[in-house]
Amino acid sequence: MKNKTPFLFLCCIGLLAAYITLAFVPALAALPSEQSEQVDADIPAAPIDAEEAPEPVGEEPPEAFIDYAVIKGIILNDKALTSDQPAIIEDNVLYVPLRAIFEEIGAFVEWDPSTQSVIVSNGWLAVYMQIDNPGFMISGIDTIDLELEVAPILRNGRTMIPAEAMWEVFGTEIAWDRETMTVDLTMRW
Repeated sequence: MKNKTPFLFLCCIGLLAAYITLAFVPALAALPSEQSEQVDADIPAAPIDAEEAPEPVGEEPPEAFIDYAVIKGIILNDKALTSDQPAIIEDNVLYVPLRAIFEEIGAFVEWDPSTQSVIVSNGWLAVYMQIDNPGFMISGIDTIDLELEVAPILRNGRTMIPAEAMWEVFGTEIAWDRETMTVDLTMRW
């Protein structure tokens, strides 16, 4: 019996491209570009004395840097998620366990130990990522390469994906409750 994995992977890539073209490309076109922000470089900024600086209106002070913390709970689509690897904060970045989340929503997760890479597919969209590499490849009819500030990491044998990637790549809504140390994820993927 022949291995059907390459055929299934190619099918997933084709379906993924269709999904990206229909779902993400119109949304990306609506985002403001860096060129739309105009700064008048001819006018020098006047130094502000700390005593004269106005108090920010409606802004909270920045939260303290978190070097490392274990998150007490993950809520996924209004349901508590159980995982052998909890979400963590490391160097002030929130990471969530990739396999537990995506298998819970019915996606297929494939790990390649030789390249330390992961493919997540839902039948029409496939996302390729690699440990310690901030680049993500989203495949469908077209392929989109996306570079994030933070790369996925490997902790206790589990791929941990930054919350930034959950939002940027997968369109996940994220609510972080610092007091209860829980993260609430809402996915439409």
